[in-house]
Amino acid sequence: TKTKTKTKTLSLDRYGKHFMDGDCYRESCYQCAYANMSRVGDLTVGDFWGIAKSHPSFNSPKGVSSVFVNTEKGQKLFEMMRVLAEVEEATLEEGMVKQHNLVQPSNRPVTRDTFYKSIDELGFIENIKVGFQPKARLKSVLPNKLIQKIKSL
Repeated sequence: TKTKTKTKTLSLDRYGKHFMDGDCYRESCYQCAYANMSRVGDLTVGDFWGIAKSHPSFNSPKGVSSVFVNTEKGQKLFEMMRVLAEVEEATLEEGMVKQHNLVQPSNRPVTRDTFYKSIDELGFIENIKVGFQPKARLKSVLPNKLIQKIKSL
């Protein structure tokens, strides 16, 4: 609305749930040649999923980005931007904890075929199912500080 922002837990959103489940990706995502640690770019930037376990004091409810430096040029670029950000160093293992696609392509779920079956039909979005999702529903009503504390345990 004009005066309020409403957020929704991704797994409770009709599209978000299927995105997180991986059943609405392009076919190429399931055979991605770039889903490995032999990176072709100078830097790899992404979300630092799982930071609450390895760096609880650096965690933020708004999210934390990860930057993997892959080349000397990437190191120079990173050093240039370092002064513009709060930086906490982490090991490669810590940064990869929940980054499945840094190791291998996404698994193609069997539900991928059925997801796209009726995509051209009227009301497709309204008919996408989310399911009960008890964990996500519980998280959506708990205060963020409590969730962050639980994640750091």
